[in-house]
Amino acid sequence: MRILEISIDESIKRIIETTLLTRVMRPEFGSNMIELIDKPINTEWRMLFIAYAHDALEKNEDRIMVKNITFLSMEPLSVQIDYIDVRDTSENRFVFGGVNA
Repeated sequence: MRILEISIDESIKRIIETTLLTRVMRPEFGSNMIELIDKPINTEWRMLFIAYAHDALEKNEDRIMVKNITFLSMEPLSVQIDYIDVRDTSENRFVFGGVNA
């Protein structure tokens, strides 16, 4: 019997929104995004967001290869993640935040 698999988009959202060390059975699951809370949103913040998202997705979602992370808006935060589904090499995109949060 095969375990029900969540969609890649739902997985991306869960990974980015989950803080590292908060899952007892998988402490490495998630991202460092909590480190960005209450920090000024500037170029350094954007670079860290991209690095944290890319690192977390690379470690936790083996069905994809991240191509690009682009900020669509900052207020409200909206980020586009372009990725390749390694199972069939299709190019896809997921919008995180904004109206899709």
